[in-house]
Amino acid sequence: MKGNLSGKKFILCLLLSLALVGAAFAQETVGGIRGQVTDPTGAVIPGATVTVAGPALMRPQTMQTDAAGTYAFLTLPPGTYELTAASDGFVPTKRVGLALQVGKVLTIDFKLEVGGTTQSIEVVSEAAIVDTTQSTVAANVTAASIDHLPKGRGFDSLIALAPGARNETKGGGYQVDGASGGENVFMIDGMDQTSLYTGQLPASGNIPFEFVQEVQIKSSGFEAEYGGAMGGVINVVAKSGSNQFHGDLGMYFRTDSMQARPRPTLQTDPEDYNVAMYQQNGTDSYRYLSPGATVGGYLKKDMLWFFAGYYPELTKYERPMTFLADGSSKTFEQKQKRDYLNGKIDFMPLSNLHAYFGYIYSPYRVLGLLPARDGSSDPSINWDSRGNRTPAMSYTFGADYTPTPRTVIAVRGGYNYTNYKDYGVPRGVSLYSSNNSMFWDVIPQQWQQAYSGYYPGYGANSMVVAEMDKRFRTSANISYIFNAAGQHTFKAGWEMNKLSNLTSSGTWPDGYLRFYWNQTYNGQTSQIGNSMRGTYGYLRYYLYGTSGEASSDNHALFVQDSWQIRRNLTLQLGLRTEREFVPSFLVGNNVASHAIEFGFDQKLAPRIGVAWDVKGDGKWKVAGSFGLFYDLMKYALPQGSFGGAKYQMWFYPLDNPDPSYYLDKIPRDANGAALFEPLKDLPLFEHIDYRIASNDPNDNTIDPNLKPMRRRVWDISTEYAINPTLVFSARYTHNSVDRVIEDVGTLTPEGEKYFIANPGFGITADPNTWEAGYPVTPKAKRQYDAMELRLDKRFSNHYYFSTSYTLSRLYGNYSGLTSSDESDTSPNGRTDPNVTRYFDLPWMSFDSHGKLVEGRLATDRPHAFKFFGAYTLNSKLGETNFGPSFMIMSGTPITTQVAINSTTPVYVNGRGDMGRTPVFSQTDFLFYHEVKLPNSETKKFRFDANITNLFNQSTVTDKWANILNQDFSGNVLTFDPPQAFFQGFDWQKLVNEQVALGNLILDPRYGMASAFQGPRYIRLGVKFIF
Repeated sequence: MKGNLSGKKFILCLLLSLALVGAAFAQETVGGIRGQVTDPTGAVIPGATVTVAGPALMRPQTMQTDAAGTYAFLTLPPGTYELTAASDGFVPTKRVGLALQVGKVLTIDFKLEVGGTTQSIEVVSEAAIVDTTQSTVAANVTAASIDHLPKGRGFDSLIALAPGARNETKGGGYQVDGASGGENVFMIDGMDQTSLYTGQLPASGNIPFEFVQEVQIKSSGFEAEYGGAMGGVINVVAKSGSNQFHGDLGMYFRTDSMQARPRPTLQTDPEDYNVAMYQQNGTDSYRYLSPGATVGGYLKKDMLWFFAGYYPELTKYERPMTFLADGSSKTFEQKQKRDYLNGKIDFMPLSNLHAYFGYIYSPYRVLGLLPARDGSSDPSINWDSRGNRTPAMSYTFGADYTPTPRTVIAVRGGYNYTNYKDYGVPRGVSLYSSNNSMFWDVIPQQWQQAYSGYYPGYGANSMVVAEMDKRFRTSANISYIFNAAGQHTFKAGWEMNKLSNLTSSGTWPDGYLRFYWNQTYNGQTSQIGNSMRGTYGYLRYYLYGTSGEASSDNHALFVQDSWQIRRNLTLQLGLRTEREFVPSFLVGNNVASHAIEFGFDQKLAPRIGVAWDVKGDGKWKVAGSFGLFYDLMKYALPQGSFGGAKYQMWFYPLDNPDPSYYLDKIPRDANGAALFEPLKDLPLFEHIDYRIASNDPNDNTIDPNLKPMRRRVWDISTEYAINPTLVFSARYTHNSVDRVIEDVGTLTPEGEKYFIANPGFGITADPNTWEAGYPVTPKAKRQYDAMELRLDKRFSNHYYFSTSYTLSRLYGNYSGLTSSDESDTSPNGRTDPNVTRYFDLPWMSFDSHGKLVEGRLATDRPHAFKFFGAYTLNSKLGETNFGPSFMIMSGTPITTQVAINSTTPVYVNGRGDMGRTPVFSQTDFLFYHEVKLPNSETKKFRFDANITNLFNQSTVTDKWANILNQDFSGNVLTFDPPQAFFQGFDWQKLVNEQVALGNLILDPRYGMASAFQGPRYIRLGVKFIF
């Protein structure tokens, strides 16, 4: 796992190269404008003065052209600019209306006419400009577009504007170019907000759109400064102040009366498990309010700006309930509150130094839990007093210093923190009787119980005591521009990510004692023999949960050169490398604190791109790129496999009939929580640890030759400005995973055994690893090929639109860090990166004919069309906006699953044998009307209605795919020995035979619709804008 090249030597060599070549402008929160100044004959004009100014810029910036007549402003915040070029003996020329987006570099050339400086300045209204110098593929959504489009309250609802991005329920969130929802990176003002555990965007980082200046969705061709993303990079630039005061005061609200009827739930009939039925649940009575305000302006013009906003979300639910257990009825209430408080300060003490500091406060609180609608919940639980809270905050900082016109030094960084915890859960030991002890008169009457279950007053008390995540990130960049066989913008930089997780949770945090009255214990390991019992039977004590703390710091270095060989040809040449380690939660003698470590030489990521301005007029670009991308591993694997997750059982003779006798035998910490230790002063039958850490030095199952997860991407694209406001683009992309990291399992005589490995490589590809009759593990495969066509109309003549069509194929046997094949365990797929069940057991990779299971993956949609648009109508009554969005996409494949040898599914017919779900389409709509105050152009009232699923379509989005009813324990088709599976078999014949014998139970839900498109809902809003 450690590289062959010494880490210190490698760093030294790379730092020397960085010192020679210079470095990068800031982590992407800015854009740039560059160009050349010439005379009417085409000769360059050295020393010409170029000035850029705009509302987003604290004060105008000025520089002189170099000997080649070129200039470059590389740290401009997104906004609209005007650019002026002047030189002695020439007429000053101004370009206006230059719309600059995050990550874009506009090329604006000037041809100055001969004349005096006292002559009138020529003003040229600028057309839409294609960024002809970069090969990056990205979609930008500006504040103006955000204002006109239907959307949710958070910025994540805008990600779908990228052609290859869509929100896939099974994929765990937004998929970008076929990558699962756990493979993106989310940045706000240069600070990474991505979840340490799942790789998703946490709600605490999904800030309201009132705080957002621009959202950029990078799909491919990322510069070398970007790492950790196997999918897309979503950059958010938060709003800043300005030299004018601006803001709003508003309120959004929703109620259950503004939502259509909920979709039915597929289930088996409680009175006959052979019958499937739909349960039509009612809608909870609820009220959602989001009152708030923003204000931005200056504390000192041209020097100190501020922006502040607060938009909390307050939701109250009411649910009338009748419990099945005792027939009691009650209406339960739940209150949710999420605060979104945002602040940002911009400071420019010098003309060549700009700094900022941002703060986001977004805690979440829940008071009262709601029992299940079907009445199956426990009526003895005090639902009203239970809840949870998640303190959350984030801060960002950055600075850009320009010591010379050709050099920029930039620093970015920040910190975020979340800590989920439950409250209102009663503390105490859980006591459970596993069988009827009522008629065994040797047991005292107070401890006799006529049913299996918890003793009164000693029920289940599952809770999370703490789930604390912290991330500190900082980066430093330098850029230097010079001319040598063309113009070079060399970049280099360093980045550090420090992560930490503290976890303390338990299904029974104070201990769980289970009593087996008048029963005999049969040993499960070689520690003891069979038929062990005490006077009254035997006792099981066990603890299940997570406990521990771990942290890691990961470093990255990168270099990149944007080499403009000719005015119309640019090469992007970059190299990124990272040093990463995955920490251990397990502590003790001989336990390495770094369970996995990858050196700088193991994560070399070249990035190559080319951009060609075909006609040299900035209107038509052809570009291509290639890159390798590595994952920054999430904490799901170390918490689950390296000592954080704990599941231990101790078995004892039951010699005292009073269960309360054993309460004082439980070892506890200073806070009263049960320790993962045996009971005190009792004879032990057996101890079983079901969560032996994979990095346990006594049996380390981590492949010593483990390699980091890697993806490779090839891309070719073109953009063409049809007219000043209309741009057409086309793109073909091919990306695939080279290798992944997963827990790879097999069956041994002692039970299941898991390796942390690269499936299809190393020990998993060695036949000696496996028992006789088992094949080696196949390689993980995911290939995404797509062709995209896109047409973007900039807002003019009262309308705007962005439309795209994508033809794609998502193929393989592995969906990604989020498993789209495990939607039966969670409606959002399984969000446990690197520990999904794709390779848990050998037969999961094969069908009933012994063939590898490869095919269209569960979120494959060959055809996808999207339209986003807006039209404004101005009249004496004010301005009215009509903003529709529409998408129509292919359905997704459905695959038959049969539980074989365990509860894990086998795709007996290969992938997609059940066809696809129906074509999915949805229309959303935003309507607003603005009325200006008399004698004011900036003060106005707005009333809006945001409608999701306008036509209340209820398309089927999933079907039940299990042949065997998994509500029944042990209802699996078995082979003896398990290796007989690989000889091939007629699964339908075997299943039917076992059903006829009463050994298996079919699932009547098979093939029926199990999930539907969400119902229509309306959100209303009112604002005062100034």
